[in-house]
Amino acid sequence: MVKGRIASIAEMVIKGETAADIGTDHAGLAMYMLDAGIAPKMIISDLPSGPFNRACLAVKNSPYSDRIEVRQGNGLQILRTGEVFNVIIAGMGGDTIAEIINFDLNKAKSFRHYVFQPMSKPQVLRSLLSKLGWPILDEVLVKEKKHYFVIISASPDNKPYSLSPLEVDIGPIILKHSSQPLVKEYLQVHIRKYRKLIAGLELADSPTDSILKSQIKNKIIRLGAIIHEN
Repeated sequence: MVKGRIASIAEMVIKGETAADIGTDHAGLAMYMLDAGIAPKMIISDLPSGPFNRACLAVKNSPYSDRIEVRQGNGLQILRTGEVFNVIIAGMGGDTIAEIINFDLNKAKSFRHYVFQPMSKPQVLRSLLSKLGWPILDEVLVKEKKHYFVIISASPDNKPYSLSPLEVDIGPIILKHSSQPLVKEYLQVHIRKYRKLIAGLELADSPTDSILKSQIKNKIIRLGAIIHEN
């Protein structure tokens, strides 16, 4: 059975440990996790008043009002250092998630396990994780309503590592599962995206653009080889 985005995020959390959902909106993920017995209690947050108030109302009308605490604030600032084991940051751009981590790196390192679901620019997040030395523990690809979502789990550490350009763009673990039909679809999506980028650079004659075009062409060649290998 193909799992949805919420179920896939919840499955990557370390079961039985406290968790925080940063940017919760409607509290749906927290309720799913409590209902499934994944977390004993949750702290959820949002910054804008609209989503915060929706979350408060949803929790109040749920059977979990004594196990979900709703806080209003920005990023990890709503948490005390080491307050929870799992931190979930979903539904934001990868660049925004990277900013949240970098804002107070010492606090960010105090939480043991992260699950990220970037809506865009996952490459920015992967680049940061590699520079910080936070290992990527798992990656899951989910498709909902013709949209592809990448879910990444990681844990704080201090051992920087290198990722290839394709690993940054697509994900080192996703690439290892290139024989899976959904992953093959996802690779084809990237090939089309790369071709559009090249088309936009065709009229460029600067050395920088020529180098970039060559790098993108190499990505297309490598992805084509990966697809045909499986």
